[in-house]
Order: sequence, then structure tokens, then C-alpha cells
Amino acid sequence: MSRKKTITLKQAVEGFLEHLRELGKNERTIYTYARHLDLAIEHFGEGKDIAKILPVHVAAFFKSDSVNKLIREPKKEGEPRRERSRSPHTIAQTKRVLRMMLVFCKEQGWTDKVPLPKSEMGKVKTSAEADPTAEGEQAAADGE
Repeated sequence: MSRKKTITLKQAVEGFLEHLRELGKNERTIYTYARHLDLAIEHFGEGKDIAKILPVHVAAFFKSDSVNKLIREPKKEGEPRRERSRSPHTIAQTKRVLRMMLVFCKEQGWTDKVPLPKSEMGKVKTSAEADPTAEGEQAAADGE
């Protein structure tokens, strides 16, 4: 009985970003996507096995402060920590980028299915259908 090789979240993100480069996507887009995916790495941990991320984990991430709040730690001792809500556009983009990366992981055979909560499943497209640079069009399609 053969076991699948463990792919960590960090490896999956790196593979997804490299895939975007191979498709000729703009480096600024890739940078922006990397920043959104950094939130997932911070939340789940870079060593998390991508195949062990479940829909309930993704739902918790989507509801977390990591996605919904911008938190600034104080630069000097004694200063207060500052936080504010992220814009709806930024939240939607973070969710969209993670969905695209999870679809990519399934297409690579790194996961058996796309681990998204039911509320997000209607927004899933295969990478052949999705154009990650068409953010405005995708946001409109998402109803945002």
C-alpha cells in the first residue's frame, strides 16, 4: 500500500505561486496573492499537511481575525495595539486566493477534495476556468 507524500501548506503555496509564474501572471499579482496566502500560513502553520486541512478548518480561518482584521502591533513599548476591520474587498480577495490555491492542490493530487465549507463551494472553479488576474470580474461574479 503506497502512501502519498506529505505536502505542507508552505510547499503548496510555493507550488501554486510557481504555477502562476509559469502561466505568465504579473509579478505584482503573484506578490499580492503571496501576502494573502501568508495569512493562511500564519493561521495553520507552515508545516500543516495540506491534505489534513478540513472544511471546518477553512471556515474557522475565514471567520478569524487573521482574515477579518488588520492588527498592528505597537512599534514602541507602552503604545497600544491598533486594529481595524479589513475592507470587504480584501476579505473577499483573501478567500478567493485560498480557494484557488486549494483547487490547484486538488488538481495536483495533493488533496482528495477541495476542503471548503458548503457556503464557499459554489464559488469554486477549476484552474482552467479561473483567471486569477481577472479580480474585478471575479468579484462581480461573487456578488461583491
